[in-house]
Amino acid sequence: MKHFIKSLLRRNLFTPLLGVLAFLAVVITPLVIAVIDGSSYGSLGHEGYRYDYQFKSLARFEKSIAVANGRADYVAPTAPMYLDLDIERVRPIDFSSHTIFVEGKIRGVWSEVSLGKESIAPKVSFASARLGKIKPTEDLMANLVIDGLLQDDFYSYEPLLLQQKRGKTGKYWVAEYAFSGNYSFTPKLLDYPVDSQVIKINIYHELLPSYRLKLAPIKKSLVDFGAQRSVSNYRVSAFDSSAPFFRGPFSDDLRSMVVDGKPDPFRSSAESLRRLENQYFSNEVGPFSVASWTLTLRRQLSTTWLRFVFPVSLLLVSLVVASYIPKEHVEVRLAIPPTVLLSLVFLQQGALSDVPDLGQPMLLDYYYLLAYVATLAAFVEFIVASHYLDDQRQAIPLIFTRVSRVGTMFVAAFGAPLIWVLGFVSSRLSGY
Repeated sequence: MKHFIKSLLRRNLFTPLLGVLAFLAVVITPLVIAVIDGSSYGSLGHEGYRYDYQFKSLARFEKSIAVANGRADYVAPTAPMYLDLDIERVRPIDFSSHTIFVEGKIRGVWSEVSLGKESIAPKVSFASARLGKIKPTEDLMANLVIDGLLQDDFYSYEPLLLQQKRGKTGKYWVAEYAFSGNYSFTPKLLDYPVDSQVIKINIYHELLPSYRLKLAPIKKSLVDFGAQRSVSNYRVSAFDSSAPFFRGPFSDDLRSMVVDGKPDPFRSSAESLRRLENQYFSNEVGPFSVASWTLTLRRQLSTTWLRFVFPVSLLLVSLVVASYIPKEHVEVRLAIPPTVLLSLVFLQQGALSDVPDLGQPMLLDYYYLLAYVATLAAFVEFIVASHYLDDQRQAIPLIFTRVSRVGTMFVAAFGAPLIWVLGFVSSRLSGY
């Protein structure tokens, strides 16, 4: 090792080697830190697991719990309450407060036999006792809760219609409510600035748990979306309904019964049924049936490319053009890379000014890191070329110049697409 170091010192190669090592450290360190930080995010646990249930399977399971608790007179809801959600207006996302203003209407249809009778919970508390005061003829939509709609100065939930009608199977009720307000959600910005924001709108009844009232969302599609499609830099790309669900502690047996519809809970042992009952009734009145819709906003690619990619690509192309300045103008050549570097810093700060600080790097950060590396390599190339100014036949500066030009042009032309593709693949592999 000593002989190797002496050989480097004798050949004047120790300083360039340190420069290469420092360059690699500057480039690789942010990537290593990002991987370490990303691995520190553990799972959120199994509390609040989402069960996308089947109507018949869940009703059969609830009936078995009632029988086990001596409530053979329990009658499950014979039909769900159907809900239709119309979005009429969406305002730009407020990333600082993690909210988006949503305005629309909710329509509900239910029959007088849609409610289950009595409580099947093993304990009768004050909260479960008050459920008996709900009559089938009451406006069930008055107590609907839009989970995430903040009750601030912009909140509104007003009745528009309540009618009783008669159909082939008997009487049924029709109601309509108008709502508006700031909807709270968690933005996903790791793919910024090619991100898409998924806004899940969940609705449940404030008083009636799933064994008293089950909700069924009407199927929606983007064709049914009545609001404007363009929302600032985003565009509405999907508006879908999801299967109704309830939340509870994670259990393979419970998921198998209510999601897959098997095995038959009537054939389960008393001990296993009691265990599943305790998991199902994680609160004193049991889980609530939740109707869910998903509104997806996708950032417009044209805006993204013009605002975030084009300025950086133009700066990198200018570096390549500047490398053709005659070597006699050393001062001019060496002044260009620092200018480009400062421009990149200001561009990055401006691009991230409206985005909250995350605990992990975004795709845009990796793109700027790639641009910084290309700029630093071009700066080194300019210095090496000026060092060998007197000798035009040196192979080292010639090769370095060609590699630097090709690499910088590659980053300018294909750097952003490469980062986006790798980010897309990484997010799919990690299940993000």
